[in-house]
Amino acid sequence: MKREIEKRKKIEAVAAIIAVVLALFIVGIGPVIIADDPGDPTDSGMRIFAGYVTVFLNATDIGSGVNCTYYVLDPGVIPPPLDDYGVYTGSFVVSDLGDHIIWYYSDDIAGNIEEAQTKAFRIIAEDLTPPVTNCDLVGNEVEPPTP
Repeated sequence: MKREIEKRKKIEAVAAIIAVVLALFIVGIGPVIIADDPGDPTDSGMRIFAGYVTVFLNATDIGSGVNCTYYVLDPGVIPPPLDDYGVYTGSFVVSDLGDHIIWYYSDDIAGNIEEAQTKAFRIIAEDLTPPVTNCDLVGNEVEPPTP
């Protein structure tokens, strides 16, 4: 049991340390998204996770500014039609076991539309790591009276 707890802690530490930032900078074409996802890349480009995955998208545009970012998770049709994309409003969690793919793009205020990007990942195990709760006691601590 202790070995399994240590193994889980190591997995969490590695996932927390490794952060891969993909950035594509295209001047004058439109906004660019930076997709942050910690994980361990394999030869196929598929990232493997034990437990849930939190997806963050961040778009930048040096011209008119980013108008909106859109995404679709696990679309039924590849490539997904633009009508399938939803508006990205903030990070979200994916926890279902198996293979997943996210498609994403942004547009800018001038009307330029970024070409859709993709990111594939696999969740191979449920989140087995229990939460950690800390207890802090604040006050004027004194020594107990002696009898």
